[in-house]
Amino acid sequence: MGGALSQLGEGVELVLGLVWDHPNHGLAGRFTEASLAQARSNRKRLVELNPNMLLLMEIRWRDAPRSFLPEDSPWWLRDSSGNIVKGWLGGWEPFYMLNYEHEAFQDNVARQAKIAVESGVYDGIMLDWSGHFEVIKKSGRL
Repeated sequence: MGGALSQLGEGVELVLGLVWDHPNHGLAGRFTEASLAQARSNRKRLVELNPNMLLLMEIRWRDAPRSFLPEDSPWWLRDSSGNIVKGWLGGWEPFYMLNYEHEAFQDNVARQAKIAVESGVYDGIMLDWSGHFEVIKKSGRL
């Protein structure tokens, strides 16, 4: 597994090496051309070593680092005071909750899932934290 964001940290060169085309990865519309070419080459080498290998990309749907979206995005989950709610705190930096009930955000998760699968690099996606039913339904309609 690999992608633009992993448990290793943002900006860490991963096995596949894909890079989203937007500084806020939650708003990205595709992978950069150079990283896509490199990732396809890396995939080819990995599959040659193990033809049964499946490659999955994690799509952020529950929480993400602060750089994932602009500060004022409606896709952050906010408390009654308007503060972004903290999510998982066990990583290289705090993660903050995403507003996964927001229909446009659900559509965005599905869109990014489709981009990942259609890239030719990944065989599927992974929704960590067991997923959310509406997010899973939309992402499954690739």
